[in-house]
Amino acid sequence: MAKKIAIFGDADESEIGSTFDVVKEIATELAKSGYTIINGGGPGIMKAATLGAKEGGGKVEAIVVDPKYQPKNFEGMDKESYDMADDKYMAKSFEERENVLIDRADAYVVFKGGTGTLFELASVWQNAKILASKKPIIIFGKDWQEIIEMIRLNLPITSDELKSISFADSIEEIKEILFQAGVVN
Repeated sequence: MAKKIAIFGDADESEIGSTFDVVKEIATELAKSGYTIINGGGPGIMKAATLGAKEGGGKVEAIVVDPKYQPKNFEGMDKESYDMADDKYMAKSFEERENVLIDRADAYVVFKGGTGTLFELASVWQNAKILASKKPIIIFGKDWQEIIEMIRLNLPITSDELKSISFADSIEEIKEILFQAGVVN
């Protein structure tokens, strides 16, 4: 069975720009390596992940909040991205959506984002601590490194908690982290 990689990041990311293109390229390469890409079925980074996975000949799972239950200020669903997904899950709440995204993944790649992405990172990081989850948490890009350093300096974060996250700046680094963690196809 193919391993599943959840992609977290900014729903407001423009489709014209380097971050969108980088996510798309990474998802393409992960799909070519046999990974299934999981995301929240929305726009921005999620759409880039879907488009990339499909370009790489891979599978996509989209976990969305049913439109009739969507909370205010929620990014919603990107119809094009959702329609391309091979497997679809319609949640009845934001919390259910997040839980399904987190539970179904074998690893997480976190790109630049806002409070929703920060919530996702905090959730998987907390699972690593409380549930002793060994699922790799890969933080992509320099922006997050500064934020994690600020957290380390200002909050009571243990060295074990810091060991549960990895930083990457390239697809090669992501693949190496996945390999070292045993998340291989």
